[in-house]
Amino acid sequence: MNKLAVCLAVLCLAAAPALADEPDLESLLENAKPAGDRWEHCAAQSVKAQLRSSRSAEDIASRALDSCEREQAGLRRVLTRELGADRAQAVTLLVRSIYRTNLVRVITTLRSR
Repeated sequence: MNKLAVCLAVLCLAAAPALADEPDLESLLENAKPAGDRWEHCAAQSVKAQLRSSRSAEDIASRALDSCEREQAGLRRVLTRELGADRAQAVTLLVRSIYRTNLVRVITTLRSR
């Protein structure tokens, strides 16, 4: 889920007008992967702790991502070094949206078992 989310986000932003000093996407993905993995792991741990609650899947996913702000900021810092602050923020928000959608799906699937 993590690599896919980051790839999609970077590719979406890569569609913007290309500049001569654009970062190497493969290198960017390699550099961002550990931070993205930490964010994903944090969110998964939070979901696991809340899975049996009566909250909706959407609420659990949002709370999980909110509880992992430090890890989200870590990914944003890596992306900022490569893309600049504005593009890093846009990618981070897109990745967060993808993570949230995927977390809701996972929660719904796990609860139906």
